[in-house]
Amino acid sequence: MRRQYTLDDIKATYKPRDAWWTVLIIDPIAGRLLLPIANRTSLRPIHLTFIAAIAGLVAALCFWQATPIYLVWGAIAFHLSFIFDCMDGKLARLKSQQSFLGTWVDFFLDRTKDIACTIGLFGGLFHATDNNAYLYLGFVFLTLNFVRYLNAAQAKQLTQAMSAALDANRGSTESPKRTSSASPSLKTTLAKYRIRLHLFSGIEYQMSVFVIAPLLQAGWGWGVQFITLAGAVLILMTEIAVGVRVFAATRSTDLALGSRDPE
Repeated sequence: MRRQYTLDDIKATYKPRDAWWTVLIIDPIAGRLLLPIANRTSLRPIHLTFIAAIAGLVAALCFWQATPIYLVWGAIAFHLSFIFDCMDGKLARLKSQQSFLGTWVDFFLDRTKDIACTIGLFGGLFHATDNNAYLYLGFVFLTLNFVRYLNAAQAKQLTQAMSAALDANRGSTESPKRTSSASPSLKTTLAKYRIRLHLFSGIEYQMSVFVIAPLLQAGWGWGVQFITLAGAVLILMTEIAVGVRVFAATRSTDLALGSRDPE
């Protein structure tokens, strides 16, 4: 007999810390949509990954039309794509169906969706208006999006390596204390709701550009240029803050390990 999962079972698969957009907007929807999928279908995580990718390509095609109604449909399709993109990992953890293949396919299709939607939105608006600014903004967005992704992956890898080195060295040295620019009360409040400290991450940047900006563009004829530029400033500030924290962590770790010339 097929096991019947509850909403609490699904909530147990949520990440302990996540972007505020995911925690407050996506998870309440994704968790409830996942419940009947987990209990009444034989869909696997990779199936949801492909559904997310298809919805993302639909969004890109809608964006390319660059008309108000299609911009709205593109924003809806992109947000639906992100919901399913969040559901595949939850389903994998719920049913213990994680796989290296699924991880790679998810990564590849996410990057494909990023490129397709960037071409669709900014290329479509350039085609409709002949305004070169949209091409420049598309390049800025795509560059920052990939840089922040690579930076996050490198920071995570470095943090794991430092933790492993400190664990191996524990007993002969004292672990360095982590420093944070946020007040303890803010950290505690955010942690209570599973919201991570970086309030404008890559997720918020994507949602701003591919959901909020098209809706503003469709309703008032502006939005993509302003949101993309404002988001670029905010994501740069976030990456600088991450860089400062990683620098401080690496220096304190090197001191704790007795390294004089860290590589």
